[in-house]
Amino acid sequence: FPTSSALLRCQFEKATYVPLYVMEPDLAMCSVPARKAESTDFTMAVVLPDGTSMLSADVAHFYSNAPNITSLTPSLATTKGLSSITVHGGPFDSRFTFLVRVDATTVSGTRVDETTLQCSLPAHAPGS
Repeated sequence: FPTSSALLRCQFEKATYVPLYVMEPDLAMCSVPARKAESTDFTMAVVLPDGTSMLSADVAHFYSNAPNITSLTPSLATTKGLSSITVHGGPFDSRFTFLVRVDATTVSGTRVDETTLQCSLPAHAPGS
């Protein structure tokens, strides 16, 4: 995949486009749009910046539920940064790289297990 996600998209059923995010050189992610519960078969394509498409049959892909964040520990931290925080929820799929955003800063999250991530908080504004 190109390193910039700016023009990459996933196309579902020839009509619905969603952003495609490059996670690693050979791994990208897009969210499957809402569809009828009984609909399990659909067509997906990766649309490249030049407008060409790679059909799902030509691209190795898998589906994973989006993680749900249930709590953060500790619930309060210093604004000076260097605090460790634990993100509880899941499922945190081991095939993914996790990023945690604090204000405009993005930090790496380390997967501890299917329900836990750890990261170091950067310095940030009060209340964020």
